[in-house]
Amino acid sequence: MTVDEATALHAERDGETSCFCSEHCRKTFLSAPATAKHEEKKEQKRPGTTIYTCPMHPEVQQDHPGDCALPMLWAARNQLNVSAFITYTDSETWAGHIHPAQALRQYRSEFVGDAKAVVVGMTSNGFTLADPNDGGMLDAVGFDTTVPAVIADFVRN
Repeated sequence: MTVDEATALHAERDGETSCFCSEHCRKTFLSAPATAKHEEKKEQKRPGTTIYTCPMHPEVQQDHPGDCALPMLWAARNQLNVSAFITYTDSETWAGHIHPAQALRQYRSEFVGDAKAVVVGMTSNGFTLADPNDGGMLDAVGFDTTVPAVIADFVRN
């Protein structure tokens, strides 16, 4: 997940600053006790280093933003046949070597030719993960009780 350090929410823990994409993620981080894993990583970090934390997996703490192409790359590396990749995010999440739309095209060429990708943005921030010219990719913004049915219909059809 890419978080702009200039506009991100920040939290201090044990002399380190962490960046967050939303107040919910920041509060979750602050309310959770420091873990041994965090303490171990703290020892390896230089003072003043930014730590990026995944709101879905708080134990994931790294010195660089996340990457939504990873599920497609992982599925290809492990030769898995996946019909749909679904990403829930509250921020732009292209921080890797390959854009998720490009990773999906590569995956399709090697494995499942009609694999689909759905990106659900929990907030409207102009993210650019799905290719608007690709009928097998869907961007959705916001989440209510109808979204799971929309995703299911998109994946089936």
